[in-house]
Amino acid sequence: MSRLLAHRHGITVYHYDFHDARAHQDRRIAHRVLKGLPAADPDPETVWVDTTPERMAADTIADFPLRFA
Repeated sequence: MSRLLAHRHGITVYHYDFHDARAHQDRRIAHRVLKGLPAADPDPETVWVDTTPERMAADTIADFPLRFA
């Protein structure tokens, strides 16, 4: 849908999830292993439920350099 709307209005669409799911994940895994952390992603309950908005914001900001390096 976003691609159709972007084409209709002459703008560029960026599919963040498509790009994020590719090489960025490899860098995150390598970074975790270098820090001595488990290679696997944390479970969704830990990431989305057992946290605070402040922790989520801090984790997101800290993760950006790894995703876009």
